[in-house]
Amino acid sequence: MIPGYHSLAYHPLMKVLKSVSQSRMVHVSTRVQPSRSVPQQSSFRISIDKDRFRNMPFYTRSTALFSTHHQSDESFDEEHYQELVKVSEEIQKYDNLYYNSDQLGESEEAPIPDDVFDALVRREEELERQYPALLEKWRKESGKGSAATRSGRVGAKVEGAATLNGNDDVATTATTTLPRLKRQHISPMLSLDNAYNDEQLYGWLRRVVKAATELHRIERRIDQSHPQTLQVTIVTEPKLDGLSLSLRYERQDTHVWHLQWASTRGDGKSGQDVTAAVKQMNLPVSLPSASKELDGVQVLEVRGEVVLPTSEFNRLQTLFREEEERIRQWREVGGESTELDSTNTNTTASNSTTKAEAALVSFSNARNAASGILLRKESNSELEQVQANELRSLLQFYAYDIASISGNDILSIDLTQTRDRLQEWGFLVAEPVTTTRLQWTTTNDNSADTISISEEWLQEELVETGQIHSMMNYYSELMKYRISLDPANMESVNDVASTNEERKRDTKSNKKNALSPIYKWGDYDTDGCVHKVSEAALRKFMGNSMKSPRHAIAHKFPAQSVVTRLLDIVVQVGRTGALTPVAILEPVEVGGVTIQRATLHNFGHMKEVLGKSSSEDEGTANIVQANQPVVVRRAGDVIPQIVRSIRLPPFSHSSVNNAAISLDPPTTCPSCGSNVVWDEVKPTNSTSSSIGQVVRCGGPPLLCSPRAITSLAHAYSRDALDVTGLSEARIQQLMDAGLLRYPSDIFGLNDTDWEVVAELPGWGKKSCTNLRESVQRVAKNGISLGRFVYSLGIRHVGKHSSDLVASSYGNVDSFLKEVDDAKKALNDPEPSDKVDSHDDPSTPFPSLQNRLGVGPVMLDSLLDFAQSLELVTAAKNLTKFVTVLEEDVKNEDKDNSGLVESNEDRPWNGYRVVFTGSLLGMSRSEAQNYAKQLGATSTPGSVSKSTDLVVFGEKGGKKLEQARSLGVATITSDEFFAIVKKKGLI
Repeated sequence: MIPGYHSLAYHPLMKVLKSVSQSRMVHVSTRVQPSRSVPQQSSFRISIDKDRFRNMPFYTRSTALFSTHHQSDESFDEEHYQELVKVSEEIQKYDNLYYNSDQLGESEEAPIPDDVFDALVRREEELERQYPALLEKWRKESGKGSAATRSGRVGAKVEGAATLNGNDDVATTATTTLPRLKRQHISPMLSLDNAYNDEQLYGWLRRVVKAATELHRIERRIDQSHPQTLQVTIVTEPKLDGLSLSLRYERQDTHVWHLQWASTRGDGKSGQDVTAAVKQMNLPVSLPSASKELDGVQVLEVRGEVVLPTSEFNRLQTLFREEEERIRQWREVGGESTELDSTNTNTTASNSTTKAEAALVSFSNARNAASGILLRKESNSELEQVQANELRSLLQFYAYDIASISGNDILSIDLTQTRDRLQEWGFLVAEPVTTTRLQWTTTNDNSADTISISEEWLQEELVETGQIHSMMNYYSELMKYRISLDPANMESVNDVASTNEERKRDTKSNKKNALSPIYKWGDYDTDGCVHKVSEAALRKFMGNSMKSPRHAIAHKFPAQSVVTRLLDIVVQVGRTGALTPVAILEPVEVGGVTIQRATLHNFGHMKEVLGKSSSEDEGTANIVQANQPVVVRRAGDVIPQIVRSIRLPPFSHSSVNNAAISLDPPTTCPSCGSNVVWDEVKPTNSTSSSIGQVVRCGGPPLLCSPRAITSLAHAYSRDALDVTGLSEARIQQLMDAGLLRYPSDIFGLNDTDWEVVAELPGWGKKSCTNLRESVQRVAKNGISLGRFVYSLGIRHVGKHSSDLVASSYGNVDSFLKEVDDAKKALNDPEPSDKVDSHDDPSTPFPSLQNRLGVGPVMLDSLLDFAQSLELVTAAKNLTKFVTVLEEDVKNEDKDNSGLVESNEDRPWNGYRVVFTGSLLGMSRSEAQNYAKQLGATSTPGSVSKSTDLVVFGEKGGKKLEQARSLGVATITSDEFFAIVKKKGLI
């Protein structure tokens, strides 16, 4: 054992090995030439022989085959010189676009986002520092001297490039794998919607103003002939980057609530019990009742965020680096230092290099560390448990909300009162906060349904008057503070300050806003701020969407971008058979996380981002040079994606550095060899028709290995069969052992099979017993029809749609009968003279034909499912082992007559109706007004899962496509006009 490490899992070499492990999804390289030499710092290059790959044992398919070479110094320098030239030219071009308004108006080039431009500037500076000889060469050959690069031009600022610790090997986290108690939340724990820019924030503000205006008119019922001044208070606080937690308190006497348990957010409805871990934190165990608003509340939950203070995280990281240095010195003296060895051997609970604290090196930021500490499994070792508890004691809980059982008037407390109450109870609350008071005057409009808060109105009434300055300034100051924590980002700090100054100059109250408040930020990491409506009545009126409260929004920091090199492109096969191109990158750190892979979304997007420029010939249209620089953005601070390429000059065929990567989509599935299919391919010979569309494996799902693994994982997931203890890795093991292929197989294992499972690597008797008990529980208790349908993994039939299908049939026999009938109807397409589709056997799935929420896309997916003998057989076999419970049948037709006749006066009562395209003989606002007269509660401008109906005219566009993909009911503008005319509205 190496001194200083109690387990090889914590040794730095283990993270190097893990960094080259690939996704479980099958992938193949898109190289069009054999693997070539690569830079030494890019040690690994993926190259897989397809024929050899198909003959591999299944368990080896997730491991890439690497070839390692070195390239000559001369070619390596030439490659970086070409990159320096191209990056410098790109920066010069966009500098000209920015500073020269005439060129901006005349140029076909569009300005690029600031973070992408900043990434180019940082890359140029890196090349200058790393290759000063190449910089001198470029200055001479360009004829511009020092002005050839931005650092040599007037106004340019040099930015340092300090590298943070980017170890993101979360695979070594010590989180629990043992079953935990599930705790049901008293009310849903929702997540916040995000605003990444001013436009999105302004959209939220418009919704707040509109809701407040509507509420005022509903509650006051005043004479609308006179304008009224309204006001809303917005409270802004830091958005803590931690782990959401809910603390349950129950009243055991007339005056005090006592802590009962603590739970993570989980799926919003229930979460994992973490009471044992929370007891190590400094939290109130009892809450005195000191307010009349809570007199009738017997049970309440305090919601908040668990964080590891930044100072503690940095301290622990420093200790780990010191330990690494100690071991390095130990090795240099031959590993014979008795003192060092003794220090490591006599580890105590207070030792800063304990196994528990050493594990923190696996986390790249304090958020991941907080989650890992809180969810760490309980240990049988007394020493390790003491160490884990010490780490838990470092965690801090910041409360932000109080929840109670529906019916108790806890929502009567304004947000400021809630914060005061939490502090009185002894909870920490996020500081600092700022308050913004919005005021506006209503128009002389008698119709509450025609409230229109336009972008122009918001700009004039709230932005230019400086009303939202305090919240915007808070956001800017917080972003400056966060960026300033990294000295390499001081240029970005200045950019934020400049933006803030521009906002001040744009307001009419410059003198009032000249002084910015000085905030004292807390000892925690943030990824933005949260704007919340304070007034309780308005919060209640705005309500929630399926996932988020409408009265609050997270104002996130912009995505972070950086330049790195494209090493290769692999094709991954997902659960639905979608073939997705993924870029393999030279490792680079973005936002504290080391990025080695980035999504290219689809092949159309890949060509758009990586394809040739207008100055290149057609011969290079569908290839890209390996080692080409690309701009990577960690969008939303989570998902890495390539947003731009830096095309180098056409490569020389004599250079070993110029391997080409094909941008053409594959014609066969890289996993099973089946032909690929295009979603909704247009009937044309032009390849452009498929740009941006999804390529899928056309073979049977369970015969395609990646689809089988992820399909089974989906079937056993919590929202489907709910079989716990089956990760994708374990499913792969069971498939390799010949024990598992279909979802029903796990329920049919005999005693001998379970003995085999127990002997598999990493299992053991306890894991095997836990899984077997979970399987038996599901088989005994049964599952709902909605879960059964969802477990089948039918495309476009998600959880909500599965419940819709279940409520249409009531029992599994009825559903499977129509599945069989659908296949027969396709095989016998003779038309029927029956009018009612419910009675027509030639109509596939008649029970769903007129069901609200079921569209043609969903029906087509069900038809595809019905035609797959393998999938239907698997579904029927599952019913032999698991009881599928019956459900109540609910008929909610969506046909036109149903929409009109369901209610004589308000046929669309409660509907959310979206309009798109050119409408017949009426404006959009007129159509929306008619919809509301028909009973529609809202006419939003976008389509979502909560949309009930879409009315489309000519050029319906993306909204119509979204509606069909989501299975939302649609009618034409002609049909809408007929309904309106029939009701006598026109």
